[in-house]
Amino acid sequence: MPRNPAAELQAWIDARLEKLLPGERLPTDRRLAQTFGVSSQTVYRLLSRYARQERICRVPGRGTFKPGEKPGPEKRIDIAESSSETLAAALKKMIFSGEINGGDPLPQVKYIAQKFKIGNATVIAAYQHLRDKGFVTKLGKTFWVGAIENLLKQPARKQVFLVKQRSLDFSDIFRDNMLAPAYRNMERELTANGFCLRFESSENIERVFDGFLKTAPPPAGIILFNTPAEDFSALVPKLDKNQKKARQRDKQNLPVLLDLRQGAFLDKIPRDVSVISRGHFTTSGTQTMAEYIVRRKKKNTVIFVDCTRTVWNIGADAFMIKLWVEVFNLNPEFSLKMVVKPENPGMKTDEFIQMYLDSFKKGNFKVQLAKYRGITVADLQKNITVCADPQTLFHTCAENALWVFSHASNAVAAYRWCAGHGVKVPNQVSMISFENSADCYHLGISYCDPDMEKFGHSMAHAISGIYPVEKTTKGFIRTHARLLHRLTSEP
Repeated sequence: MPRNPAAELQAWIDARLEKLLPGERLPTDRRLAQTFGVSSQTVYRLLSRYARQERICRVPGRGTFKPGEKPGPEKRIDIAESSSETLAAALKKMIFSGEINGGDPLPQVKYIAQKFKIGNATVIAAYQHLRDKGFVTKLGKTFWVGAIENLLKQPARKQVFLVKQRSLDFSDIFRDNMLAPAYRNMERELTANGFCLRFESSENIERVFDGFLKTAPPPAGIILFNTPAEDFSALVPKLDKNQKKARQRDKQNLPVLLDLRQGAFLDKIPRDVSVISRGHFTTSGTQTMAEYIVRRKKKNTVIFVDCTRTVWNIGADAFMIKLWVEVFNLNPEFSLKMVVKPENPGMKTDEFIQMYLDSFKKGNFKVQLAKYRGITVADLQKNITVCADPQTLFHTCAENALWVFSHASNAVAAYRWCAGHGVKVPNQVSMISFENSADCYHLGISYCDPDMEKFGHSMAHAISGIYPVEKTTKGFIRTHARLLHRLTSEP
């Protein structure tokens, strides 16, 4: 029987509304469309029908809720009036996100026209719209991304301070740090737009700020690397003084990019401060993987967690619990197992669960359970198996299976086990990792990880202001994850 994604979505919404309390939120339209493989218009039509029946409430800028106290009017979606506007909007989004870089040419008109089966005039109209808005420049027959002054090679005249806490050793920022690829891309993007980085320790920053206040022109921006919330609070008075000087001199505020240390929290984000939350990378990555897992609907879906190492600088157990919670939120009936390799090879399942619950019941795990209602500790406990050698369990779940690995080396070992036991990949077992390692390339192992290139672009423009930066509802710079299919998974 052929699959009916729209019917699957409707059935899921019916089941979800039974479990939600009044006022609780459904996933966004975009997430529903991606998860169930339907168009945004299909989601919109279905949810509009539910709204007319008063089974849901749609609120502009907030989302879709189960009715309780009605939080606002029904959401209205504006549909592009023409193909040229639709194309222009898509290209503008790609420019803002860094998928098309400043200084790059837009694709040839004929290529776009043939690809989307539209007329040359439609493509030209979209390009001209971007030109009229100042996003692209036409030189000859080619449209280039950026204003003409930015397309010309500029000397780096504007200084941006990169401040590290109590250290002048910046090598790890661009080499060993979790965000090293993003910082490298940020510097390239800033340099291309006439900015240069100047490096200072936080111990010297007050002296540097005093210099700005007396004689020197204010910097073009300040980046605070991996900074605890309390250290940032101590700098706020100095930043405020520089903000005043920047407004007097340049009639604009001093942009500040705060790279907030893992686990730190700000009660309120100050004006003109863009904040990086490293924990958001875990959220975006697990949400992307959860959507893929639910969409594939494999009979045996297993998460293999290696607790002897971290994932993206976060404990592997906490990371995979977030994945489990995101999957359960999308589909509470989904069959999902977790196989854990503990730090202590002699640890039993009951011991691990008790240890984990004791350490996290007031911390990360409590936060995850509070994020979505209807998810309990009991649901997790019955799905965890602790095993010092997960390969001993491979044969029990090697038919119509999806294996998700916290680390690339474990995925490589699993691939070789399949080859040695006659298990076909991806026909019988699909596999994907949360790491992209060189050891995986020749084996074609798929992976999901943060899109650091796109994030570095956003970091640069949080300082330069050339393009708007996408932010969350709480004001943090939005993170994205990418899922790259190779030979071991089905796209």
